Amino acid sequence: MKKIILTFILISLLILPTNIQAISSQHTNPTLVTSSLTKFINKTIQAIKIKITPQSKKNAYPTSMGQILVTPDFYKNLLPTGHTAIIINRNQVIEALSNGIVYGKNNWNATKKKVYGLQVNNVSSNNMKKVINYIKKQVGKKYNYNFYDTKTRKKFYCSQIIWAAFLDTLKINLDTKLLGYATGKNYAIVHPIELVLSNKTKVVYYHAK
Repeated sequence: MKKIILTFILISLLILPTNIQAISSQHTNPTLVTSSLTKFINKTIQAIKIKITPQSKKNAYPTSMGQILVTPDFYKNLLPTGHTAIIINRNQVIEALSNGIVYGKNNWNATKKKVYGLQVNNVSSNNMKKVINYIKKQVGKKYNYNFYDTKTRKKFYCSQIIWAAFLDTLKINLDTKLLGYATGKNYAIVHPIELVLSNKTKVVYYHAK
């Protein structure tokens, strides 16, 4: 856990845009870093509001293969890094955690304070199966602590594996230019919130406790 927290702190020092960042070279206090990262998340959440429709608040919790879950919740109640997973079926998701790429429970409506359910636009059922098969093949791989290294396919972090699955199988890039535009051939971060902001996804479910 300490390794993850330290990694998030170091990465957050690098990724925060200067117009949001309130951290100078002498400010390495984790509290200050967390505060700035929180402001970053809050700003993007404001941008997301335009994608949340009245219908998305009424829709049932996502259970369909290929739908994406995103939360801006704090990691371990400490760092506002967000998290994402992809739905395999009504009961299961695949996600990247500190112990690697694993199957998890599809119960985010009960375990997360805030959840966005996403549908990638214009993807057929057959193509979605290709995406899911790609992700299933990654189960067991290690967690990628280098958030800039989206080129690697030997290990993944949570939003990287979903982004890579759609890019590698369908040439659909779910990244935005918010933290650099990842192409698979360069170094750029893909943040979970960017999956929500992407113009290639639609918010089909939303809840906030």
